[in-house]
Amino acid sequence: MTILFFAYNICVISLFGGYLARYKPDEFNYAITTLMFNCVYIYSRVQLNAIKFQKKIDNSGVMLRIKNLCNGILSSANESAINKIEFVKNGEVVEKISGTSIFTLNEYLSEKSDYDFAIYDFVDGDDKHINKKIIQVGDVIQDIYEISNIRFFLFELTVGENKMIINLTDKHYNFYVVGNVFTKDFIKYYLKNIYNNAAACLENTENMECFCVSFLDHNISKQEINFNDNTKNIILNKEYYILNQ
Repeated sequence: MTILFFAYNICVISLFGGYLARYKPDEFNYAITTLMFNCVYIYSRVQLNAIKFQKKIDNSGVMLRIKNLCNGILSSANESAINKIEFVKNGEVVEKISGTSIFTLNEYLSEKSDYDFAIYDFVDGDDKHINKKIIQVGDVIQDIYEISNIRFFLFELTVGENKMIINLTDKHYNFYVVGNVFTKDFIKYYLKNIYNNAAACLENTENMECFCVSFLDHNISKQEINFNDNTKNIILNKEYYILNQ
């Protein structure tokens, strides 16, 4: 019925407009001019009132509260998906925590000490990598971490007679984070949890006292380090690295 009523009114207006245009052109032109003027006037008034209403809402802080609420919901969703920490002991992941705030994770870190190091996962902007920050015992998780510009080439690990290429980054993860410290314990973790073909040499790693790593650095300079204990390490910075051996 509504559609029929609307169509009926359109037909009546069209017929009436046609009559005026043919038999009373002056009245028709006046009516069209008046109608256009009124339309412009009504549109301007609505636009002006809408702007005033928008300013009133902005000044009241309602939109800011709504925006903060939405951002909080999105942040919570992202934290549930990304905020994850793993605790590592003797190369094994002994505990995982995810879906909680950095504040809560730091509270837990302050009470926990029976681990060698922890690995905190985070994303950096639109980067699809899961960046992995190595957290030492006694450290706390920061709100922001920087990605290092340093890259190592042919990062080769020698365990006994076995040689393996260690990839510190791939399409899924990235360990090139400023402040990361690569130690003997990290090498054990990598072999047991990331390296795909480590099964054949894992039996030997428990009793191995030394891991030898050689690599080409960002200056194409060959380096070598023997990880015979955790005082030997590689520390990443933004534009350089430190080799402690």
